[in-house]
Amino acid sequence: MAANEIEIKIKLLKFLEIAYKMDSNLTTVIVKDKGPFTLSVDNTGKVTLSGKAGVVEFSVNDEIKEYGI
Repeated sequence: MAANEIEIKIKLLKFLEIAYKMDSNLTTVIVKDKGPFTLSVDNTGKVTLSGKAGVVEFSVNDEIKEYGI
């Protein structure tokens, strides 16, 4: 596995961690739901975790400062 792939996977896990800190109940339901979920980041730094149960959105820039990630 290339270093870039590992780095991307770690960042995705950090984004899931931030989503959990933002709304732990909804994030848990989205990830544990039987259907697929989507984690996306746009060019402005807005992260969206979405699934059948709902949506959690946050700005990566703000959360990096707050959580030191």
